[in-house]
Amino acid sequence: MNAPRQHHVRPATPADDAPIQALFESAIASARWIPDGAPRDTDFKRNAGGESVYVSCADDGRITGLLSVYAGGAFIHHLYVAPACQRQGIGAALLDSMQAWLPKPWRLKCVVANGSARAFYARLGWIEIETNVGSQGPYVVLRLGAPTVQPAPNSSTAVTTTAAPGQTHTRTAQMAAAAAAARQRRGKKSRR
Repeated sequence: MNAPRQHHVRPATPADDAPIQALFESAIASARWIPDGAPRDTDFKRNAGGESVYVSCADDGRITGLLSVYAGGAFIHHLYVAPACQRQGIGAALLDSMQAWLPKPWRLKCVVANGSARAFYARLGWIEIETNVGSQGPYVVLRLGAPTVQPAPNSSTAVTTTAAPGQTHTRTAQMAAAAAAARQRRGKKSRR
């Protein structure tokens, strides 16, 4: 009986550029969930510019998976595992490695047609929080971890969730109370 292969997660280095690019090109080329005619940009550096990149390596040093994260928004942009290495816990290990350097909640987008990826994330406890349509078709936004709650300026309570890199939505308790009061006033007027 063969012992399971060991895989190690570490930050990517410049020496990893060529194998990362090859893995990314392979993943995009074989992505059956990308509709015909949709963009298939295979330039990893352009796609992941400014992101934190981690790789999973086999004992022989071969790169078996990659993860790129927009750390400022705790947004996972890319997670790919080499086809021959899938279903060995590599994707989960890459995600798990973020616990050491990136506080939750974490978010990501997943194309609706990518059923295997959605099932993978669901098994790990990710929840779908939003739907939308992009250049590769309908997608869901998933979150792992509770939304962040922070006080807002001039307010006792605010709930803040980051919707996408660079976009933040805040709703204060005062805004919610004002909206409820306005609804109540409209209701009284219509009963007169």
